[in-house]
Amino acid sequence: MRPYQISLFIFIIIALLVIISLVFPEGGIQIFGYRFDFPAPQEMIRKKEKETIDPELILQQQELEKLDSLHHEFKDTLTYYAKAMVHPTRFYLPNNDYTFFDSFFKEAEQAKGSNRIIRVLHYGDSQIELDRISINMRNYFQSIFGGSGPGLLPLYQSIPTASVYQNYSGNYTTYSLYGDGLRTKSRDYGLMAKTFQISSPGSFYVSTSSQERKTKRTPYSNITLLFSHLGEQFTATLSQKGKPAISVDTIYEPGFQMFNWRLDSAISQFSIQMNGWGNIHGILVDGKAGVAVDNIPMRGASGTFFSQIDGKLLKEIYRKIDVKMIVLQFGGNSVPSIYNEKSADKYVDQILSQIDYFHRLFPDLPILFIGPSDMGTRVKGEMGTYPYLPYLVEQLKIRIPAHGAAFWNMYEVMGGENSMVAWVNKGWAGSDYVHFTPQGAQKIGEILVQTFEMMYQFYQLRANNSDVNFDDLFEQLK
Repeated sequence: MRPYQISLFIFIIIALLVIISLVFPEGGIQIFGYRFDFPAPQEMIRKKEKETIDPELILQQQELEKLDSLHHEFKDTLTYYAKAMVHPTRFYLPNNDYTFFDSFFKEAEQAKGSNRIIRVLHYGDSQIELDRISINMRNYFQSIFGGSGPGLLPLYQSIPTASVYQNYSGNYTTYSLYGDGLRTKSRDYGLMAKTFQISSPGSFYVSTSSQERKTKRTPYSNITLLFSHLGEQFTATLSQKGKPAISVDTIYEPGFQMFNWRLDSAISQFSIQMNGWGNIHGILVDGKAGVAVDNIPMRGASGTFFSQIDGKLLKEIYRKIDVKMIVLQFGGNSVPSIYNEKSADKYVDQILSQIDYFHRLFPDLPILFIGPSDMGTRVKGEMGTYPYLPYLVEQLKIRIPAHGAAFWNMYEVMGGENSMVAWVNKGWAGSDYVHFTPQGAQKIGEILVQTFEMMYQFYQLRANNSDVNFDDLFEQLK
């Protein structure tokens, strides 16, 4: 090909690209569910500069000061809480009701004195794997209200956790509402939406992880096996190093049952030998009394299936193990499949139906929904926020409190649009632009705990000044 022909070919190609860029819709087009974009002429000449975000500055701006009200005037204290209630790290509460978590705080304060264990169930997608974020809540609540141990564990842990080492030897069949487990017509999935059916002898082993040995709240003294009996005799034996084994057995009784071992002294490892036919819903590994925070990660899940769990069974389990708060953390797995406002609204509708289901079963339990983080994808050749993620978060923020649950805006806490790019650059999120690194998860967990701490301090202030009308005082500060 001659030189002028090559030049002519290149000129024609450039001209065609310019024509396409002029007529191509600015918002891209959808073909068979896929979005296609084409850069505008000005974007072909120079890259569009995106707003830069400094994660350190965001967290400095959003970190709530710890308040010692004894060193402040009462009006200054009220001003602090009034500002905290509209802070980016706040909980969005139903009807802006700042008493929303009061029932939980009251139960938590009374638990240790009454020799009880109350529970917070933290359900979530892969963002909470390895005990991430749950461990921050657990350490905070147990430091204030007492308690120890990692809480609820599945019979078999497919994803390692930072809190314990565990193992199960024996045969089992997994039934679950997510992942690779089988489905069951009985809807007997238990509180984890996953149950393990055994029909032959097996052994469950747990020991404290090296990371948890550094804390003072690791020993276990209250072990509980949760199961549904399916037939014949069921036997479970707890073994601990240097001490006699403790056996419990039962004749066949249909429905949910618990075997509990309250130990005279705390231990850091044990095993349970099981023999019989039953669905194992989990093992509670706790201290003597206080608060337990249970980490329940559900890889690949969107949190839209809880209403498929048998309600009668769920009510019985929650009542017997004394659940006092539900935390749901979902949304990230649905973001890549949301291509317009309609699909975002549909997902929000599904989440609201699950919240309504929990409300019907447990009308007195506070529910907190933690929304998705910022997530990065290629947008016109550059990494940026998924196009409809901001709309999804805004709808969750508006509609969840309207259905009687609190909402925590993790997307806003991170810094909002395009913040995930900055978190990756800082080393706080992985190269997939979706998941936090351990450092990033720790920072998110710390901010969540600070928000709970602020709410608890405000609860204490109101409890100690019961004769004060705080609604009127807040109105005066506006």
